[in-house]
Amino acid sequence: MTGPNRVWVDPTSNGLINGTIEQWVYNRDQLPIRLTKPSITFRFVTQEGIGTGVWQKEDAYTQQALEIAANPNTAR
Repeated sequence: MTGPNRVWVDPTSNGLINGTIEQWVYNRDQLPIRLTKPSITFRFVTQEGIGTGVWQKEDAYTQQALEIAANPNTAR
């Protein structure tokens, strides 16, 4: 498995974050699990009052893929 494509996002673009956002994008061929989408994206926010590198769990698909990767024997 190769590492993610890391992208720094301009946090001023959504007006909700006053810190930094880092996105990790994994393409289907980079992961040892089967994905129905071409990629998954993890977003991490660093902001005072939130913390450093806090995973933003706004994408249910990404959360499900992570759970499957952690427990491959329970995958459907």
